[in-house]
Amino acid sequence: MSVSPFIYKDYKKYLQAILSLKDTPRGQLSRWSEAAGCQPSFLSQVLKSNVQMTPDQASGIARFLNLSDEASEYFLTLVDFARAASPHLKKRLQRRLDQLKNENEDLGRRMDKANFTVDEDTAFFFSGWLWSALQVLVSIPNYQSAKEIAQRLGLSEKVTISSLENLQAHGFVSRQSDGRWIYSGKPVHLKKESPHVVFHHQNWRGRAALDAQSHNKDSVHFTGVFALSQADAEKLKEMMLNFIEQANAVVTPSPEEEAICINCDFFKV
Repeated sequence: MSVSPFIYKDYKKYLQAILSLKDTPRGQLSRWSEAAGCQPSFLSQVLKSNVQMTPDQASGIARFLNLSDEASEYFLTLVDFARAASPHLKKRLQRRLDQLKNENEDLGRRMDKANFTVDEDTAFFFSGWLWSALQVLVSIPNYQSAKEIAQRLGLSEKVTISSLENLQAHGFVSRQSDGRWIYSGKPVHLKKESPHVVFHHQNWRGRAALDAQSHNKDSVHFTGVFALSQADAEKLKEMMLNFIEQANAVVTPSPEEEAICINCDFFKV
């Protein structure tokens, strides 16, 4: 199990969290000190007192931990923040930490997806769950005819064809010479600041509520409301972001056989 530096505001707590993991091998502190170019006793003092490591030492540990460029920069900035003496510098470093954390939580960046541009012609795509459902279904060989799609979604063929033609007109799907409808390869990922994101979430959560009423044994629906520490809330948030990133890595190369919807929610009550 890995630990993300992005859920910590203190680099020492981040390193202590790694040491506390059950799967962390013995002698880890000695390996870190070797990578940092210092004595184990000094590094132990850093973790237990007000003594701070140097940026060079922090860089060595970041390389040893094999942190990504983004995680390394966040970790090194945490060290700079701990070492800074003036309020002005601390304020500046805090802004950089906030920026790096926000960038890490941007799903478009984490999944390497280009943001979709919404205009008057394409805004309809987020008016209901049907549009994205149709776009996904036609990527599955078993659902590339209007009849098959209509039966799957419980629609009339007339409404299905009309909807597919609307999607085709805007480049979301295309129709083959043999009459099959196929996915055009046009990705749809909105910036989290887009007002259309709210409609997209509402549409699919409404659809999930309908599915929950059917008591489908293959479905999973979970709602949890908890009271917990701020630090643990950040951990849960990072776990969810990691899951979404890992799920995307599974979905991308997966052959199209079934259409599913995954809803992930995280918010303060």
